[in-house]
Amino acid sequence: MSYIPNLSALCLKVILRNNGILGFTNCDQSFNFEGVLYQGSSMRNISKITKTSDLLDEGFNLEIKLPHHILDVFNVMDEVYDNSTISLFSLQLENADKEYRMRNSKSTKIYSGTIKSITLNEQWSTIEISSFKEFFKKIPTNIYSASCRADFCDNFCKKDKESYIMKNLVIKDIELRNRIYCSGVREYFNALNIANSGISRTDYLRILNYGHVIFHRTVLSEDMCFPVQIIAFRESLDRISIIELTKKIPTFVTLTDSFDLVCGCDKTMHMCSNTFQNAINFRGEPYLSNAA
Repeated sequence: MSYIPNLSALCLKVILRNNGILGFTNCDQSFNFEGVLYQGSSMRNISKITKTSDLLDEGFNLEIKLPHHILDVFNVMDEVYDNSTISLFSLQLENADKEYRMRNSKSTKIYSGTIKSITLNEQWSTIEISSFKEFFKKIPTNIYSASCRADFCDNFCKKDKESYIMKNLVIKDIELRNRIYCSGVREYFNALNIANSGISRTDYLRILNYGHVIFHRTVLSEDMCFPVQIIAFRESLDRISIIELTKKIPTFVTLTDSFDLVCGCDKTMHMCSNTFQNAINFRGEPYLSNAA
């Protein structure tokens, strides 16, 4: 029996909002600790971390990479992991007969926080983690809001989402990797809902200015969505639509590929009432003098 002393493993414990628990470690073997299975070789590239650092009181965010197959794609899209509580700690292990075991039952805490966002990738997905210090900084400073708190077409807004999504539009041209051209958008928009044809050109352009596009790609037999926010939507006199995006189009997107175009809202009472006739579901206080 041979021993390797002071073998340190970094561990990430994730407590989901439904109280489910996931465990990840950079150790090359899986092991159980305090009733949680930590999956071997399931994390890497922990930014701003050293094994001897005590980062519990730091205010910066961390990024941790996990293999793409570890996280369920649909759970990521449904934000199941968002705001889950995490703890990062180290364990001292020893190697006996090619199997690791605990040298003792004590762990060294390194970092605690919540999951802020997850970026999917074909090989390694990136988890951004906010420290508790940053989390508690987000204390509301205004009780009232002039803007609507609902998201467009959610359960509070109550607008029909399918009436504002134009699917499988074909890319006619791409410029600078953040500008795409397509046609037939207004005709498609009018056909989705009888009320859409009554929306003025100005309001039509405005709701698309606040929208986003969704690119699709099949990875491991699953359809993955890549949403990108629109920064400007214009339409020429010959009905060619020019869509300018806030960031570069994914590299896998080429000419003649298709995408979905999703309308948006600027969350003002004016657009809610005048454009969408939905003032009854407006979730804000636009007429209070101290609303921000």
